[in-house]
Amino acid sequence: MQRLFLSLLICLGFVLPATAHAWWQDDWHYRKQISVDTTPQGAAINEALGRTALLVRLHTGNFTFDGVKEDGADLRFVAADDKTVLNHQIESFDPLMGMALIWVDVPKVEGGQRQDIWMYYGNQKAPSTANGQLTFDPSYTAIYHFDGSNGTPAKDTTVYGNSAQNATGAAIDGVIGRALQFSGQPLLLPASPSLQHNAGGAFTFSAWVRLDQASGEQLLLARREGTGSLLIGINQGMPFVEVDGQRAASTQPLNPGQWQHLALSGEGSRLALYVNGRETASLAQAIPTFNSPLAIGADLPAAAGAEASHFQPFTGPWTSCACPRWRVRRR
Repeated sequence: MQRLFLSLLICLGFVLPATAHAWWQDDWHYRKQISVDTTPQGAAINEALGRTALLVRLHTGNFTFDGVKEDGADLRFVAADDKTVLNHQIESFDPLMGMALIWVDVPKVEGGQRQDIWMYYGNQKAPSTANGQLTFDPSYTAIYHFDGSNGTPAKDTTVYGNSAQNATGAAIDGVIGRALQFSGQPLLLPASPSLQHNAGGAFTFSAWVRLDQASGEQLLLARREGTGSLLIGINQGMPFVEVDGQRAASTQPLNPGQWQHLALSGEGSRLALYVNGRETASLAQAIPTFNSPLAIGADLPAAAGAEASHFQPFTGPWTSCACPRWRVRRR
């Protein structure tokens, strides 16, 4: 679980250029050193995280935006060996406002260590190589940045193309990039081979949410098929996970008006719920087999003649990387 949280919150520090093995390519005139720090002085993470997509936030406090192409197309991220080019995705790049958000695919993040990567720029002839489908590893089966226009369905960044079936809510500014302000209607995700879940299989859900009101039972995610069900929600401000009628509630509430990270991770017969990276509840229950649509932000629409759901829709926005992010992951 720390791996998911790190992908959004890892400390990325810009420092003065230090001695490196060699300049990567002469066509790039500038570079910036980025430190990925999991030591106690940084993110304080002990376990090895493996391949991780990290968010680089550029702003006028750490980057001048001088010499870089106006769309960031000449950005390249290179490992400490000054040879290995890392995949990246530009979520936003606005030199006039002095702000950019870029996801970088770091192949291996170790616990309790610091590693440096280099950001190269300053080649006006360079084409863009940004690619979201390569940046996030194939275990992510759906990632939504909510960066589209109002009235358009949320687009899945992954190679699987699990874009939403409908448009709902309105795009607003979030804690990381853009966010989706829900309006009472669910965001419906398709039933697809990549979103199929086998009983007891590994599953991870991750999102940044801001709770507007703590009253009632609000659903963040719903999936139902036959007698099986998976629900993630908030009851009077307390997050919960419910599988086939068995529920575990968080010991830590979500504070209204604040952006907070909520995640569920599990495999086999154990599920763990996390608030801001800390485990706050667990449930000894396996997620059943699903090959059905999912609903985000409210319950699934009731079938004809069926009783309407007693759950309330979620009131508040979600933002992405978490993640902008809404993520479903198979490990």
